[in-house]
Amino acid sequence: MSLGLAIAAGLSSVPANAVAINTVYVNQAIGTDASPCALAAPCATLNFALQTVAVGGSVNIIGPGIFGPIIITAAISISGNDPSNFVVIQASGDPAGCVNAAAGTCGTYNGFAVDLEAGTNDVVKIAHLGMATTGSGTGALKVGSGNVISLTNDIFRGNSTTSGPIVNIVPGGSGSTQIYMSNGDVAFNQVGGAVLVAPTGTNNARLHFNHMEVHHAGYGIRTDASGLSSGNGVNTFVSESEFFSFGGSAVTALSITGAGYVNSVYNQVNVLNTNGPAVNANGPGSLVILTNSTLGGNQTGVRSINNANVISSVNNTIEGNGQNISTSAGGTFTPTPLQ
Repeated sequence: MSLGLAIAAGLSSVPANAVAINTVYVNQAIGTDASPCALAAPCATLNFALQTVAVGGSVNIIGPGIFGPIIITAAISISGNDPSNFVVIQASGDPAGCVNAAAGTCGTYNGFAVDLEAGTNDVVKIAHLGMATTGSGTGALKVGSGNVISLTNDIFRGNSTTSGPIVNIVPGGSGSTQIYMSNGDVAFNQVGGAVLVAPTGTNNARLHFNHMEVHHAGYGIRTDASGLSSGNGVNTFVSESEFFSFGGSAVTALSITGAGYVNSVYNQVNVLNTNGPAVNANGPGSLVILTNSTLGGNQTGVRSINNANVISSVNNTIEGNGQNISTSAGGTFTPTPLQ
């Protein structure tokens, strides 16, 4: 027997998933759930691909498909690969998929389409995917832990009944969670909100939302430091993004006495048609810097209350609101010239 035939014979006797694969492919329409899920012979389900892939590896979905929920407890990259393909992970269906483990074995499913519960040093990347809160689902995405999380060209959808946010960013413990969301769309949760950023403990979360569309929800992006220990904080940078059609505020920085602080920078942020403040700063640890932005057609342009501090550069346009600037209970609004 030749060496090549011997190797082939040996591989044919290896049970599926005996060796984790660094790169796997999924095509729901033509695939078959058999390891190694290669490009020429992809697997059919996301759950099998996740079970097969190595920790730190990549799952590439190369055809359209609708998949059930997943729980991510390790470093992984998941990509829809081709933006023209319609790929959705929804908060219902099969047992939750797991990285390099059988579906349903990696944690308690709590109603999110994607639940990130990765390690403190893990990097998770998700691109060109839809994440949907379906039926009685809790939300589209939860971030409970992880080190660096990249979410690019993704769509997040709520439903008409869920009271929680579509995207729930709530890392706890110590250390730091860094999240980058870009070129995405978060929408349709009129009862609850769009994005909640509420770290707890001593997790000094760092977030950058770039080129995002956020709309049709109870609120837009709410950054809440009330669960952080004193001296710890959350920094949020929102750039080149648009917000419209909210029952409450579009962007909020919230803090309370004796807890953590919020530093929020909003650059090239446009807000229209909110039934609350476009920019809402609330609490003594809340600092908001607003620059190169347009706030119009809202109930209030900027509200600063409870000893919060808003600094606004002269290149902002804050006009045509029910009330352009509102300060109370020690809140401040400070116009500042460009340096």
